[in-house]
Amino acid sequence: MDCYVLFGSMEILRKSFKILFQSGRLMSIIVSLTFLLYSLFYFANLFSIKPLSNDLAIKLISLYTTTPTSPNFINLLIGIKEDFGALLGVELAFVLAYSIVSLFSAVATILVSAETLCKNQNFSLHDLISRLRRSWTRPIVTSFYTTLLGVGYTYIFLAVLIPILMILYPSVPAKPIAIVLAIVALIFYAYLSVFWILGLVRTVMEESCYGIEALGKAATLIKGKRLQGFVLQFLFMLISVIEVQGLSMINVKQSQVNYTIIVLVMIFFGLLVKMFQFIAYTVLYFQCKKIHGEEIEVHGSIEYSKLPTTSSLVSEDIP
Repeated sequence: MDCYVLFGSMEILRKSFKILFQSGRLMSIIVSLTFLLYSLFYFANLFSIKPLSNDLAIKLISLYTTTPTSPNFINLLIGIKEDFGALLGVELAFVLAYSIVSLFSAVATILVSAETLCKNQNFSLHDLISRLRRSWTRPIVTSFYTTLLGVGYTYIFLAVLIPILMILYPSVPAKPIAIVLAIVALIFYAYLSVFWILGLVRTVMEESCYGIEALGKAATLIKGKRLQGFVLQFLFMLISVIEVQGLSMINVKQSQVNYTIIVLVMIFFGLLVKMFQFIAYTVLYFQCKKIHGEEIEVHGSIEYSKLPTTSSLVSEDIP
């Protein structure tokens, strides 16, 4: 069974690489445009928060040297509060912008991957833009629910972790306990996020399925392929953890130019990993549909038709 799961996961990755090269033109356009927007957001964020951060730092330093009873102390507190609010607003705006671009990049990747799997050689950039314009609301609704589930899962983890650390500390070192619990939480998160990502793929592929309904149907659809999905997700999460760890190890004392180049390279690498993840889940979606004998919706530039996956198509392998 373990060999079967591993082989199935490797086969999905193999087909994903094949799709990546077969749809090289459209995929390169998606990557280039997304990376360009990410880079613009990064520089805009960097230059917008720098003056706010400097002003906040000056006010905090002045606060320590100001008498609490003086009128200037109250003014400094008000200024610090305003700077914190401005920083929070700017960061939230950029997080929202990143999220929107990331979502549209994911949807575009899924659409191109699906058309490549269905051997639609005529699928063009114009068709992709048309499909994006007609289907952008459904992925937003589904991603909203997945974000809520992710945030809720994080709060539950913290609600469990903090009391445990408070009970065990100081008799037991807090750091090893926190690391062990974090690893367990990440493994369980990898298992849950399989349904969430597959739900997004199903939302893109099926016009009448989105939101909680898409997540529920994804949990049903993946029966028989759960372990393969978990292996894939665990692999992608491991790569992301390594990327974040590598980013945290960058020496900020080096020149600003070198630091910026390294950050941009890491952003580009993370973008490629994310794109490949959605290609792999599109392949997984097609395999799950074949296993359950469900129809695969293949949308054209204007209308769509349904291709049956039963009978002869069940025996055929996904290209």
